[in-house]
Parts: sequence; C-alpha cells; structure tokens
Amino acid sequence: MNLDEFDLLEGQTVLNGLTVRSSVASGVISSLRVPKLPPRYTVVGFKDIPGENALHLFNSSMPYLASDKVDFFGQPLLLLAGPNETVLRRLSDKIVTQYTRDSEYKPSAKANRVFDEPFEFIRGDCDGALKRAERIVDGEYVTRSQACSHPQPLSSLAIWHRGTIIVYCSSAHPYLTQSSIANLLSIPQKRVRIIVPSHMEDPGGNVVGHTLLAGHVSLLCFLTKQAVKMEYSWNESTDASPRRHPCTIRYRTGIDAEGRILGIDVSVEMDAGAYGPLSMRALQRTAISAVGSYACENVRVTGRLYRTRQTSYYGCSGLGEPQGFFAEELHSTRVADAAGLDPVSWKKQNIVKPGEPFTVGGRLSETDGPLLVLEDVIGRSDFVRKNGAYEANKKKLGDILGSATPLRGIGLALCFHGIGMLGLYEKEEPSTVRVQLSTNQRLHIMSSTATSESRSTYQSLAANILNIPATDVVIEQIDTATVPNSGPAWGSRWLLPIGQMIQDCCRSLSVKRLKTSPPITVRRTYRPSEKLIWSWDNPKADPYQALCWEATVVEVEVDPVTLESQCKGVWVTLDCGKIPAGSLFNAKVEEAVITELASARTNFPAADYRFIPNAQIRFVETENRKGPNGIKGLGDRAVVGVAPAFVLAVSQAVGYPFDELPLPPETIQGRLSQ
Repeated sequence: MNLDEFDLLEGQTVLNGLTVRSSVASGVISSLRVPKLPPRYTVVGFKDIPGENALHLFNSSMPYLASDKVDFFGQPLLLLAGPNETVLRRLSDKIVTQYTRDSEYKPSAKANRVFDEPFEFIRGDCDGALKRAERIVDGEYVTRSQACSHPQPLSSLAIWHRGTIIVYCSSAHPYLTQSSIANLLSIPQKRVRIIVPSHMEDPGGNVVGHTLLAGHVSLLCFLTKQAVKMEYSWNESTDASPRRHPCTIRYRTGIDAEGRILGIDVSVEMDAGAYGPLSMRALQRTAISAVGSYACENVRVTGRLYRTRQTSYYGCSGLGEPQGFFAEELHSTRVADAAGLDPVSWKKQNIVKPGEPFTVGGRLSETDGPLLVLEDVIGRSDFVRKNGAYEANKKKLGDILGSATPLRGIGLALCFHGIGMLGLYEKEEPSTVRVQLSTNQRLHIMSSTATSESRSTYQSLAANILNIPATDVVIEQIDTATVPNSGPAWGSRWLLPIGQMIQDCCRSLSVKRLKTSPPITVRRTYRPSEKLIWSWDNPKADPYQALCWEATVVEVEVDPVTLESQCKGVWVTLDCGKIPAGSLFNAKVEEAVITELASARTNFPAADYRFIPNAQIRFVETENRKGPNGIKGLGDRAVVGVAPAFVLAVSQAVGYPFDELPLPPETIQGRLSQ
C-alpha cells in the first residue's frame, strides 16, 4: 500500500494492523493468553468492541471477532496494532489459545441446523407428469467449494480525522460498509466516511471480505485514535475472499416419446458455511438457473441451506448461477441421450420460446435471443459435424489408456445471466444516482457503483444524450461523503438499474438546461415495479429485469496417458442487447473464459497460460426496451457456460459421463479406475 496516495493522512503516523485467527474449525475458547505488549502496541478482542459485534448483510449476519467459541478455521479472534509489522507477527506467534470441544458440533453437514426454512416451489402436477412419462432420467451433480480469483491482496486504511473515521477500502457496497462500521463502533453513520479509490477497486464484487477488513481496521483506528493500515498476504487474501458455495443438485426428469419434458423434480442442497451471508440469495439464484432455460409446465423445486464449520461462503461473482447451469446443462445432455437425440435437436425442441412462461416465473421477452445465440455458436464451431464424429469415435473406443492418439470431445451449453438483483432485494434497498451540470458546462455523474469498469459506458451514454464531448463527463470518485447510495457495485447492475437511472437523469437535464442556468442537479431513485417483486410465492413476476443469453462450445483433447485436458477451442455467443460504445464487454468475456476454464480444471482458479485457448467471441445484438439505449449488460459473471461445456467435452472424449466440478486429471483417473 503506497501511503503517498492518501492525502488525508496529513503527516499522521500510521500503525500496522494484524489479525490473529483460530487454528481449529470448531471449539469453545477456554483460555486466550496474550504476552506483555511493548509500548505503542495494542490488542483488541470482542469485549473491546464499543457497539455490536455483527456484520449485517441481506437478512444475515456474522461476527467481526469470535466471542466464546470458534465456528470455522481461520476465524478472526484478536486484532493487533503497532508501528512494526515484524514485531506484530512475533507477538501473534506467542498468543496461546486453548479450546474445549463444542458439544453442539456434528461432523455431518446435514446433522447441523438448516439456515431459514427450506423452500419449495410447485407448478402444475409434477408427480402426475412423472407417472405419465415415457422415460424418467435421474441425475446428481456436484460443484465443490472453490476460491475465487482476486486481482490484488486485500488491504484497507483507516484515518482518524477530526472526530471522523475515514476508511479507504475496496468494498463493492460502500454504504453497507459505512452502516456496518457505524454499528460496530456505536457512532452516528455520518461520522464514518468510506472512500474507494480507483486503484483499490475489486471487480469481483467482494462485499463481505472487504467489509470485515474495513471493520477491523476501523476498530483499531477508533480505539487508538491513530491511522491504521492492514494488508493481507496473498494466502490470507485467498482465505478471506469469497468462495463458491458447494452445491449438490438432484433431478428427476420425465420425458415423452419425442423427448419433450413433461415434469421436473429438482432438489438443491447448498453448504452455507458457518454463517452464510448471501447464501439464501445464492440458493435462490441456483434454483432459478437449475430449471431456467427449458419449458416445463409441471415442476417441483426444493432448496435447503446447511450450516457447516467451513469458512463462511460469500459466493463468487455470478452468485449461484454457475452451480445451477452446470447441473442443468449436464443433465439436459443426459436427457437428450435418453431420448435418442443430439444436444442441438433436443435444445431447440425444449427451449423456452419468446412469449412463453419461464419454469419458475415471468415470461421470456419477445426480443430475447436464446435461439439466436444457440444457432450462431453451433454454426461457428461446426458443432453438429464434430459432435457426430466424436460420438462415433467414442462408440469404437475400448480402453482409453490403450489409445495411441489423443482423445477428442466437444460440449455445448446454453445459459442466461440475470440482470440486476432479484426484485425483492432491490425493493428492500432503493438505489439513487445524481447528475449535475456545473457552471463550466461539465457533467458530473455521482453513484456509489461507478467503478472504472463502468465509467466509459456511463460517459458515452451521457455524452450522446446531452451532445457533449465524453471528456466533459466526469465520473466522481466513490465517496460516501459526496455520492448517493446506489446499492452494490455488482456487474449485473451497471446498466439495469444504474445505467437506466443515469439515462433518465440526463434526459431530464437536457430539457431543464433550456430553461435554467447551471448548476443544475437531477437525481433518480430506483424502486422496482410489482412485476419485478419476484418470490417463490409470487412466481408470476419476472425474477430479473432482463436476461443476457449465452451459448458456449468447448472442444478438448485429452492425453490418454496423463489424462490432462488441452482446450483446442472455445466459442461464445452472447445476447447483451445493444453493445455500448467504448465498453469493455469483449475484454471481460475473454477474462471470464480463462478464469472459468481454470476453475473447471482445478480447485485453484489461477490461469495456466499453457491452457489458454483462442476464444472466438461474438455478440448478437437484440433490442431491449428496458435498458439504456437498448443495452442489457453482461451479468455478474461474463460467462457461465464454459465449465459445463468443458466437462461435457471431456466426458465425450473419454466415454464416461462426469458429473462434478472441478474436473482435474486425478478425478478422471479415479472414476475410470472404478
């Protein structure tokens, strides 16, 4: 952390902060012995917290510091502060914590309590449809916990400035971080100021990890009345960053003689970890995705969250969609095989058509392009011919370990990305943007979601409406003292609703400037209509404001000796509505393809440059009446179909239907040896 970049320090001495973490996953703290501290060194425990020891997030909470017991490995126990980081680490090594067994803990996930009540959604007569079915296809699909990639180690700086705590951090939701810190310190919210400098932005949308760190550094700053900085190592950042929720999805699908879906019974079980912030939201999105792309009038969906003594799963970008579509696309291929159809024919027959109702609520827009993206990617990848040839080779294949040549396979996935949060959450927390035309004719856009990735889009959008140079559009730095609360800065919200509100402000401003002299300020607040207040009890509403459709093909070559998978090609087609000028859409998709391939192959999704393919990306433009200038956006995660397409391709290559993620060579070897 370069302290020269923070001008509010005003020559203050900056202390270093350090987190002392638990070395066990479960236990009651029987004693905690701290060595004698040198002068100017401080230790802080949960009893020193002036306010509430809780981070509240979307109807869930977790403690900033453990109190009487530990619920997961690496849980924060104490905070240390002092001038020398090396001394802090030596002190940390001398702290001795003793534990006794937690009698409430049981090793089985299902033996522990369920978060909230399990939900069940029923449409039509699922049991009757399964009884009438010509064939029943069962399947179970598992996605395991994975660390999410982060661009830089987590860090935060808190400054004591004239009775106010000023916090520099990477929070994707600065106002939530502000309110949580105020609650932690028991001070008015206006005495906490959150600033997100452009060099500290986290495009992964990590709300929980950054808010916990910001809370810790603020607590030390508040108690010492000195500036404090905390910088995690790469390992500590990985442990404190979001992890993808482990999930098991089971299907019973009934089809008729032609392969049409008659009924679907889906069970989604998700591990929430110790506290589960965002887990219910992840579970809902997983369940929607698990039945989302294909038409069916008879559905039963059940969802359960289990508490375990794993690290709390915050969820990676995409929050639940990757797990749901991984299961749906693997199962749809299994259903197509049972019906005697190739994947393309089956998908075209069963896909939700424009104007038809979705399985779990709402209707597909007349302008949405699932069939467009499917046909485009099939043609560009030559999928039909390659799939037929590889299927023929698979039937001839005996023992793959005796093969003299690499094995080839190809996989196809069709997915959508929900744009915006589920309407229920948008209703609970209205979002606001503000636009101001100054006396020098420069336009200032103020939003707590205006990150570097969205700035060029906002500048282009405003410049076109007001007919001014994009260089005259200023995107204000994210600072709770100057910009309004626009909600979380997740990728799916950039354009709907945030971009839409900016467009509305600029249109209003273009009229007002003809009658009023600058400065002129316009603000808009988003409140979703009742049509968007979706819940399992109100399935007629649309779950999302719009859908970005994606079709992906992955072709692989598997070494019959090492079982290493070499990606030979990736083709992605997306329907994001109109593509905004100056956007980073193509770059984001390329980055997501690399990340998704890495996460499909290993538990540690760091890009291996030996396996980076030449991704062929195309955008099919459709008209979206809801979005600004017809734009829908990409979603929280730019692509989610790469992982299922990869596993399907490997399954075809080796002649075994794999059903788990990730799929490293050792897993392939283990399954084949059985």
